Amino acid sequence: MKKFTKICLITALVLAVAGAVLTGAGMVSGASFQKFAENMEKSGVGYTNKIYWLDRIDERMEHFEDRVEHYSEKWEEKWDDDHWENEDAYTETKSCEASRVKCLIVEAYAGSIEIKPGAGDEIKISNLTDMDTVEFEEDDRELYVSRENEEDNQEALVIEIPEEKVFQELYLTSSASNVVVRGKIQAKETTLCAEAGKLKVELLDSRETDMECDAGKLIVKHTQKLADYTVDMETDACKVNLDRETYSGWQEGSFGAKNADKHIDIEGNAGSIVISFE
Repeated sequence: MKKFTKICLITALVLAVAGAVLTGAGMVSGASFQKFAENMEKSGVGYTNKIYWLDRIDERMEHFEDRVEHYSEKWEEKWDDDHWENEDAYTETKSCEASRVKCLIVEAYAGSIEIKPGAGDEIKISNLTDMDTVEFEEDDRELYVSRENEEDNQEALVIEIPEEKVFQELYLTSSASNVVVRGKIQAKETTLCAEAGKLKVELLDSRETDMECDAGKLIVKHTQKLADYTVDMETDACKVNLDRETYSGWQEGSFGAKNADKHIDIEGNAGSIVISFE
């Protein structure tokens, strides 16, 4: 890792610790989530939205704590590695037998990830660096792939999946990066999340699909037609293009068929979502 990147990461950790100290000081001084909720009530914010945003704060805090812990472990492991200065040239390829994988989780916090059809019977992950993560949990049959840091001119992390592979569960998250799925990908249950980046799926075949857009851009094309799905949509300040119809601002409703075999759940807080069909 470059010296500048080290400094940035250390600075981020120091600021995180300082933020935690200031938060504790605020609570000692009398601040509380209860008072925050009371102020929201006085400002006219509805009970449902209040609970929703409090839950979102809790989720983000837990997520932030998990990332800080994960990065701390990474730094401890890598700090004394001999190949730090040569990391730009360090890449690796890993593979896993596709039949062993029941659940695929892909998270992108920086850079870009490309998922595409591959030959053979293995899931192949290439262009890996020291700061990327690939883990396989044998008990849960869960494959986890994460790109967490971006170097200058770094190539996209590539995941190749056999064309006939059908996952039980599929999770794709773009935090502040670019994730693209080329060709067709199949899963029984799929969760797609664009937090502040871009996530594009060229063709998705999934029985249950949860789509969430916080402040990014989410583009998905589904197999079959809208009439083959039950679509539930709830948005705050998100722009949604559903089968060429555009919906902006606050929306809540159901579309497609009432009791279809396939279901899509859309949650948009901000950003934009584009959903199309074959």
